[in-house]
Amino acid sequence: IVQNKLISINDHLLVGVSGGPDSMGLLYFLVTIREKYNLYISVAHVNHHTRQNENQIEQDMIEKFCEENKIPYYIGHFRKNKNKNFHDEARSFRYRFFFNVARKIDANKIVLAHHQDDQVETILFKITRGNNIKGYMGMEKIVEINDNISIIRPLLDFTKEEIVNYCKENDIPYRIDSSNLSNKYTRNHIRNNIIPLFKEIQPDFNGKIMQFHE
Repeated sequence: IVQNKLISINDHLLVGVSGGPDSMGLLYFLVTIREKYNLYISVAHVNHHTRQNENQIEQDMIEKFCEENKIPYYIGHFRKNKNKNFHDEARSFRYRFFFNVARKIDANKIVLAHHQDDQVETILFKITRGNNIKGYMGMEKIVEINDNISIIRPLLDFTKEEIVNYCKENDIPYRIDSSNLSNKYTRNHIRNNIIPLFKEIQPDFNGKIMQFHE
């Protein structure tokens, strides 16, 4: 964070929180440095209404954490359109929601919890679809949206395993999205089936993809 100048003193951060270990671990960490950096932290969560009671349990957990830590929170509600690609539509909705909330509350940075494993999946996904050089590079740590708001991804150098261990060590509450286990979606198929095969050939597959990214 310091080396890449992702967070500065007096920043107003809007943290996108899904309820999984990545975003809950990130939110907890930001709370631990809130006083040191004089940060103002807000949370945005999107309820996708796709998993019966699970979505509401996630929302309740996030609201409880925010209330205990005196963090303002904003809830968006997304309902899928049967005629459109769910992942693309949901992603577009989330980014629009985050940006609109950030603009409304004068947050200068939107903080997302994408990590190294997400980066590997993203790059492989771009390759399978076909893209340009910038697309194959994957996600960036800082993206300027306009003069007043940028997106930052502080966890891109950390693996999912490291983040889960951090949550366990600090008793951070989180929920696992059961839909991540379904191979119906291309990203899940890449995560659950394709990447493990690559890791049989090259145990440091993540490292090699990150070299490609750099």
